[in-house]
Amino acid sequence: FMVFRLLSAPLGPLMGKAMLAKGYSKEKFRISQLQRLIMLTPLPIGYYYGVEAFTITLVVAKFAGVLINMVLMEHLFGFKFRNQLVILVKPNLPFVALILVYVIMPFSIPGLVKAVLFLPVYLAYYYLLKDEGAYLIYQEIRRMIGLIKQRLRPINS
Repeated sequence: FMVFRLLSAPLGPLMGKAMLAKGYSKEKFRISQLQRLIMLTPLPIGYYYGVEAFTITLVVAKFAGVLINMVLMEHLFGFKFRNQLVILVKPNLPFVALILVYVIMPFSIPGLVKAVLFLPVYLAYYYLLKDEGAYLIYQEIRRMIGLIKQRLRPINS
């Protein structure tokens, strides 16, 4: 569950800085107080129901904080909630799909094999999105393969 928390980790601070940069410090302060209050809810849940319930509640509370920020961004800046949601979900689809496959998968595959299989799927997804980072990674992989082939060739001179 903590993996899902990582998907939204960078958004809160970015949205907060945008609010401060545009002079919405009072709104940022009020929202931060509400988010801190929400973040207190995992403590009693964890105390009474255990670590797993605490973790689930923590993830839900963090997502609630991000959703509050997203609503505020729409209200203050006119940045549509739906567009923000697409920006949050689109780059993370392979990651979410992999997590769901791990949870739902009826047969057992070692974790290392799953991790190794994830990398080409992840890179292919970003390549299809025409992400510049994916192109740079592909160029570097090609360069490294070229260097390896060059070193493996027997010297025929």
